[in-house]
Amino acid sequence: MKTKSSGVDIISVILCLIVLTLLNQPATAQPPLFQSNIEDPGEDLSCTFLSGGEVICASKAPFLGGILAVAHIQNGVFVSGELVNTNTIIRGNPSCTNDIGNPPQVICAVKGFNSELLVTQFNGSTWSEFQDLGGIISGDPSCTYIEIGQVLCAVKGTNSALFVTRCASREGLRGVDCSEQFERIEPSDVA
Repeated sequence: MKTKSSGVDIISVILCLIVLTLLNQPATAQPPLFQSNIEDPGEDLSCTFLSGGEVICASKAPFLGGILAVAHIQNGVFVSGELVNTNTIIRGNPSCTNDIGNPPQVICAVKGFNSELLVTQFNGSTWSEFQDLGGIISGDPSCTYIEIGQVLCAVKGTNSALFVTRCASREGLRGVDCSEQFERIEPSDVA
């Protein structure tokens, strides 16, 4: 049975590898800096499959000021890491999902610096710029696919209400096409 501390160690290793790969430094260069910052339990990973044994894991990188960090894992082996949209600071933990399209793409949503909902898309080789969907959200988003090429992201508003938006992936690097308005879900809608 895994303990929480062993899970944190795995997260620390993955995020350290991401940053060290990006900085092209030996693995012994700066572990104390990363170790002390990654153990913050608020920095959660969101992982989803892409295709053919490839998995994408994303997390907020607090030691870099709150940038989205992504690891590419192939058949259980770390392949590469990258920072996404380095000019955009994020405040929350990402939620990523595969759109089950052809070709499959990954869509990640995250709470932005001003508590707005941001989404970005990975087309198998490159990430799109963040699309700002606005709103003022109080929690981290949660996304899942709902049909081929479509995902749904849910967020908690500042009034504690549940809001959802649908997003469709676009080919190439044109970003994500999300509905312009959030739809509020009332308790009577789910009864």
